[in-house]
Amino acid sequence: MRPNHEDQMVWMWEDVERFHKKFDLPPYGSIASMPDDLRNFREIFLREEALEIKEAKSRQDHAEVLDGLIDLAYVAIGTLYLGGSKKTCLLSSFLELHTSDFQVMARPEFKLTDGSVQYLVDVTSSCRKAALAFGYNFDVGWARVQSANMKKVRATDSSGKRKSQWDVIKPQGWTAPDLSDLV
Repeated sequence: MRPNHEDQMVWMWEDVERFHKKFDLPPYGSIASMPDDLRNFREIFLREEALEIKEAKSRQDHAEVLDGLIDLAYVAIGTLYLGGSKKTCLLSSFLELHTSDFQVMARPEFKLTDGSVQYLVDVTSSCRKAALAFGYNFDVGWARVQSANMKKVRATDSSGKRKSQWDVIKPQGWTAPDLSDLV
């Protein structure tokens, strides 16, 4: 079982860092110093994950809600990693948010800036807290998603659904993690 509270960001960060290193996605000094196309890609990716939670919630598909919460936390930490925000991320205090606050990222006007760091940390923490409040096993689900993510491949500009050189995609024969027993 994974540790709670302050240690949570450490093991989550380490998993996401391993993923980004495997796919040669290096950190930049700050979110502002990320290339524009990478920052735009991350905004779209965060929006996509937030919308998936909202849609799964409306269908009352609990396994997909858990998957969405894990994915949103993963993408938020990945954005922090790419923005070179490890110290801020690991030392930050976590604030309570509700899943309705994830809708902020679903809005087209959501933009990443250096000021987004604390918000991304809070969203990451809130994803796990929301899952636990719903009675979902976030930590086991995270491990399953991490294992599946490590089997993905780096996209070329045209091979991914997002048409970006920054994307990592599901290869032929890839299997999504089953989270149905965790909700």
